[in-house]
Amino acid sequence: MSRVRAVWIGAMAVGVALGVALLWAGVTPWLAPLAALLSLTLSIGQRTSWPFAIAAAVIIELALVALVLRFAPAVGMSLVGGAGLMFALLGAGALIVLVVSGAHRFIGRRELRVVTPLLITPVLLVLVIAVFCATTGGFEWAMHNDAVWNLVTTRTLIADGGLDAIAHPNASPLTPGLLAIAAAVGREAVALENLLRHDVQRFATFWLICVAGAGLLAALIGARSVHGGTRVARVGAAAVAAVTPFTWFIFGFAAQYGFYNASLTLLLLLATWLAWLETRVSPIAGAGVLSLASVALLATWAPVAAIPFALAAFALLSRVPTFARGPGNARRLVLLAVAVAPVPLYIVAVTLPDLRRDGAALAVDGGIMPLQPVHVAVIAVVAVAISALTALHLHQRHQFTGVVIVVAISGVVGAYLIAQRSGSASWWGYYPAKFAWLVVSLLIVIIAATLLSELAVLRRRPAASIGVLALATLVPGVLMAQVPPMGDRLASLITPMAIVTHQGVAGSYPVAQRLFELAEPGVRTMAFSYLSPTDDTFLNSWLLQLESTEASDPIRMYSYILDPTDEAQACDAIRAWRAPVRVVTSDPSLGGRLTSACTGAPITVDVRTP
Repeated sequence: MSRVRAVWIGAMAVGVALGVALLWAGVTPWLAPLAALLSLTLSIGQRTSWPFAIAAAVIIELALVALVLRFAPAVGMSLVGGAGLMFALLGAGALIVLVVSGAHRFIGRRELRVVTPLLITPVLLVLVIAVFCATTGGFEWAMHNDAVWNLVTTRTLIADGGLDAIAHPNASPLTPGLLAIAAAVGREAVALENLLRHDVQRFATFWLICVAGAGLLAALIGARSVHGGTRVARVGAAAVAAVTPFTWFIFGFAAQYGFYNASLTLLLLLATWLAWLETRVSPIAGAGVLSLASVALLATWAPVAAIPFALAAFALLSRVPTFARGPGNARRLVLLAVAVAPVPLYIVAVTLPDLRRDGAALAVDGGIMPLQPVHVAVIAVVAVAISALTALHLHQRHQFTGVVIVVAISGVVGAYLIAQRSGSASWWGYYPAKFAWLVVSLLIVIIAATLLSELAVLRRRPAASIGVLALATLVPGVLMAQVPPMGDRLASLITPMAIVTHQGVAGSYPVAQRLFELAEPGVRTMAFSYLSPTDDTFLNSWLLQLESTEASDPIRMYSYILDPTDEAQACDAIRAWRAPVRVVTSDPSLGGRLTSACTGAPITVDVRTP
C-alpha cells in the first residue's frame, strides 16, 4: 500500500471511529455523518467523477438514515445507538472497498485547487449566520411558523426511539428523524430549563448544514457546466450557482414558513441532478443512485420523489436495447432491475399505507409563499428554452432531456395534487404551491448553470465572460423576483445578509432568548400582555404547541390565531388546554381580570418585568 493511500485510509478510519465515539458519548452529532460521508465519497469516486461521488454519498447516507428510523424501534435499539452503528458500518464498508479495490484516486493538490474555491461561497455565507447566532443568540430566523411543529414531532421521535408507525405514524420522517438524532445526542446532560435552547440550537445547525450542502452541490453543478473551460471560469460559475440556494426565494421562504424539510428536499434534488448528469456515461450506477434518491425523497416530501424515479427510468429504459444486444446482457438486465427495485419496494411497504391513512391531508391548506401558477409556468418555459438553445449550440442534449423530464413529470404530479383539491374553494393551495416551489427552485439552479455553460467557449474573452456571469445572475434573479422578498432592502435578497441585518425573514424583534427563559417542560404557558402584541404572538406560537402530542390538539389552532390582548379569546384557549395554565404577563392587574373572565379555569398568573 502506498504511503498516500495508507494516510488517506487511516485518516478516514480515525475520523469515522472518533465521530461515532463522540456521538455515542453525547459530545457532538456532526462528525460521524461527515466522516462516513467523506469515506463513502472517496470509495465511490474511484470509478466515477467526484461531483457524482459527492452526490451519491449524500443520497446513500440519507436513504440509509430513513431505513434506520423505520427499523430502530423494531429491534429495540436507541435512536442514537442505531444512527451511530449505521455511520460506523457505512464508513467501515466504504474503507473496506477502498482497501480491496486498490484505491488509486485521492484528493490531492490538483483536486484541492478545484474543490476549495467551490467551498468558499457556501461556507462563508453559512459562517456569517453561525457567528451571528453564536454572538447574539438570534435564532428567530429558524423559529417561524412550522418550525415549532417540527420540534414537537422531533421530540416524539426521540421518545419513541425512532419512527413508531403505529403509535405516531409519520409519512415524512426523514427531516424530523435527522433532527431527532442531532437533538438526542448529549440530551441527558441538558438541564430541563435549557432543553428548548438545546433543541433550537441543534435545529439551526442542522438547517445551516443542509443549506451549505445545497450551496456546495449547486456550486458543483455550476462548475461542471463549464466543462473544458478555464479554472477561473469554473470558479466563477460555481460562485454564481452557489449563491442561488441562499436567496430569499429558496432559503428565505423556507425560513419564513419554517420549512425545514424544504432545504433537505432541495439538497436531495440537487444531488439528483448531478446523478442524472452521470447517467450519460454510467447509466446503471447513476440510475441506482437516482432510485435511492427517490426512496430518500419519499421519506422527506413524497411528491417530489417522482422526479429522480422518472430520470432513473428514462436512463435505463433508453438503454435496454443496447444492454440486450451487447455481451453480458443478462447480467446488465439483472443490474437494471436491481437499480430500480428500491422504489417499488418502498412504495408498497411504506408509501401506499401512508397514502391510505393520510391521503386526505393533500387537500389541506397552510401558510405558503404567494407563488402563482403563472410564475411557475414562466420559470419552466425559460428552463426548457435555455436548455434547448444550449443543446443546439453546445450539444448538451443530455441536460436538455433531463430538464424536459423534470418539467413533464412535475406537470403530472402537480395535476394529481390539484385533483386532490377538487372539493376545495380554490384549486391552487398548499401542496400544489409547495411542490411547484421546490421544483422551480431546482430549475433556477439549472437555468443558472446552463447559462454559465457558455463560459466553456469563451477562453481569452474576459468581457464576454463577465457578460455571461452577469446574465447568469440576472436571469434567475428576475425569475425569482416574480415573488419578491419580504423586505425592501438589498440585504433581503441574500438570506444570510437579511438575518444579520434583521431584514426580510429576520425583520422581527429578537425574542428567542425570552422564549427559552419561559418554556418549561411539562408546564403549559401563555404570554398575555407581556411584551408587545407582535412579540407575544411569536412567544405563543411556540408556548401553546410545545406540550402538544397530536396534530389534532385544539390548542394548536390558538397558537396561530390568539390575540394576546383579547381576554375572552385567551379564556377560550385556556379551556381548550383542559389543564393548569401559567399566564405570563407584565400587567399587575391582569390576574384579577383573567380569573373573573375565565371562571373555573385553573390559572396561575406570573407577573414579570418585560
